[in-house]
Amino acid sequence: MIDAVLIGRDELGKFLAGIPDSVERELRIEVEALSIKLLRKVKGDKLSGGVLGNVTGTLRASVNYKVKTEGRQIVRTVGTNKEYAAVHEYGFNGIVTVSEHLRTVTKVFGRSVLSPRKSLVRTHQRHMVMPARSFLRSSLREMESEIRTRLGAAAQRGANAQQ
Repeated sequence: MIDAVLIGRDELGKFLAGIPDSVERELRIEVEALSIKLLRKVKGDKLSGGVLGNVTGTLRASVNYKVKTEGRQIVRTVGTNKEYAAVHEYGFNGIVTVSEHLRTVTKVFGRSVLSPRKSLVRTHQRHMVMPARSFLRSSLREMESEIRTRLGAAAQRGANAQQ
């Protein structure tokens, strides 16, 4: 999930209260279209092999966008509810606990065994290093100039429609 902190929110709210309905309408349409495009970019380019390979499709299926409306504020959020997505997005360097599990032993000292056996691996801790492989922030960064251009054009269309 990408969160942003807006400095000067009160001033922006006053400004948005004074804009014409036609500008707000055009901005809402454009933000909706950009949200869908960002969603497609994340799922199609980043989670289908570009940054993260598609193994089960669970992460890709979980990425969605939410619509939140507060008065004249236009809020669309593209993100996922999967906890492990943050590890991929930001990376991880720390200690993890590996749960007890059964492991199938198929090789011993580099040689295949005649009959594979199950071996119990007890709970243990290990150091894990996983590099950041951003799929949300990088997609937004790649679309930044297009977003600015399209939102500016939408505001201009709305202002021209008002005249």
